[in-house]
Amino acid sequence: MSHWWKYPLPDVLPFSLQVYYSFLVSYGQAIWPLQLFALAAGGIIIWLMLRAGKWDAAISILFLAAAWLLVAWLFFATHYALIFWAAPYFAIAFAVQALLLILLAIACMRGHSGFADFPRRKFAVVLFTLSVFGYVLAAGALSHRAPLTEVFGLFPAPTAAATLAAVAALKGAIRWIAALIPIFWNIITAVIFAILGGYEAAVPPLMTIIAILAALAPQRSSSQ
Repeated sequence: MSHWWKYPLPDVLPFSLQVYYSFLVSYGQAIWPLQLFALAAGGIIIWLMLRAGKWDAAISILFLAAAWLLVAWLFFATHYALIFWAAPYFAIAFAVQALLLILLAIACMRGHSGFADFPRRKFAVVLFTLSVFGYVLAAGALSHRAPLTEVFGLFPAPTAAATLAAVAALKGAIRWIAALIPIFWNIITAVIFAILGGYEAAVPPLMTIIAILAALAPQRSSSQ
């Protein structure tokens, strides 16, 4: 779509809400059973966040980097691009996010970041768990979609939400480099669903605000 900025905002989206829901279902069916592996990866990250060993933060962030790269290729470049002209640009943004996460993982390895103290990290674990498993349950129960749609690591919305939760579990200012694109994507998602008339428009801003507040919460110790 050339000169897309000349069109009214609703006309920029070439599909309706029901068409988008149908796309998510067909995409989920096409990639089955990858959802099971993605949910297992989410469970591993939760375990690493709770254990918080020396290398666990870096390993968790590398898992997230792989998730963003997978969504960039599998969701946007391979499937979403078939129905939406902006998908290739989204794929680039998600690939850039994967690179930023790799840089953050290296920073964790070098001691510039890592998991925060347990009180803040515990709340971040709850947010991460909701992002990994809550999206799946909500998609099936509230939207009457097929099971295992909106799965972390394969769909963009839960992947962005989980990443913000992981950022909230970290310490050090460098962690914010991994938050900018997820926040941007949550804004994009909210705008898309608002245009389409979906109830999901309220979810990304809410998750973003909660994750940022959690990330800004003071640690038990004086050092951040």
